Amino acid sequence: MAAFVVLAALIPTTASAAGTQEVDAELPYVCALPSGKAPATVRISADFPQRVKAGEAFSPTGVTTTVELPAQAVADLTARDAAEVRPVTRLAVGVAQNSATAAATWRGSSEPVALPESGPLTLTTRGDVPSVSGRSDGDLTFTAGALAIDLDLGTADGTETGTGTGTESDSDSDSPSASSTGSASLTVGCAPAEDAPDKRLLATVPVGPDSPGTGGSPSAPAPDGTSSAPESGQRDRQGDRSPRVLENSPGTAADRDVPPCRYDEQHPPMPRSLNAYVTGYANVKKQKGASYLPPSCVLIMDGGEFRWARRVLQLVDDGAVPDAPLIRCEDHLTTLWLLSDGPAGCSSSSTTGPYRTPR
Repeated sequence: MAAFVVLAALIPTTASAAGTQEVDAELPYVCALPSGKAPATVRISADFPQRVKAGEAFSPTGVTTTVELPAQAVADLTARDAAEVRPVTRLAVGVAQNSATAAATWRGSSEPVALPESGPLTLTTRGDVPSVSGRSDGDLTFTAGALAIDLDLGTADGTETGTGTGTESDSDSDSPSASSTGSASLTVGCAPAEDAPDKRLLATVPVGPDSPGTGGSPSAPAPDGTSSAPESGQRDRQGDRSPRVLENSPGTAADRDVPPCRYDEQHPPMPRSLNAYVTGYANVKKQKGASYLPPSCVLIMDGGEFRWARRVLQLVDDGAVPDAPLIRCEDHLTTLWLLSDGPAGCSSSSTTGPYRTPR
């Protein structure tokens, strides 16, 4: 165990190899509450690498967004009979390198927060953020933009509050607004104040070799080995120069359309009933990529489907069933019947179709 700890400490990572820079920025914002606009303070903290190579993807770690809403927000929420809120934040972050730009969304969530009896309301959210890579040498800059705060409202006994009123909201715009998105939810839009320091800059990550004077050179070669200088005669398109923003999926599952997975009158629960989601990726070797399999709900009535699923996988290992990324149990009923001691039963009730065994 001691040797493992020593070796684990020596394993290099993108952030630790070049060191990290801790960012803790406090920015003024203006939020549109149901009762009107009000100033707010947003504090963003994260760890960025000191330097990366061109084309090397990295993701800021330890991202925390703390929003301090004024006492006016507490009054608006208590007027809706709310005793606690569950916040989800969506921060627009601009990523720029040289003259090219890209956009990313930093999302965070938190456990329910009780409303204070007086004073401001402080909400702290944490979450994973998209990975970013620079296409060429030059500084990568991260700038804070519009912020949307989705609030799920709850009463002291844990039930949802009643319907509230509000105005329509566009969380991607710079103009803040507040909207009621449901009987127990509220979206508060916030925009950076005009007097925000350092033009809302969060961090700067140099991209390129460690040698001084090489980063950001106009004649620096592109990652594919060609020159990016203007005299090269090649068309320099915005999309080819923009930093790459890679969404970390399926980590951001909240944005995906997920079917409901619950029992109803057509599928009543039984003592051994189970329900589950099946999702993942299927490798596509010819394209050197993967195909995303959307989440599928499975309602398992008696738990016996797992036994047959394991039996199918055993038959695959024995060579009796062809191997595949996704195996339909129903396609091999004859094989299961011939190679089993009892009747084969793979069927199950599902809101999206028959049960499928992921390989």
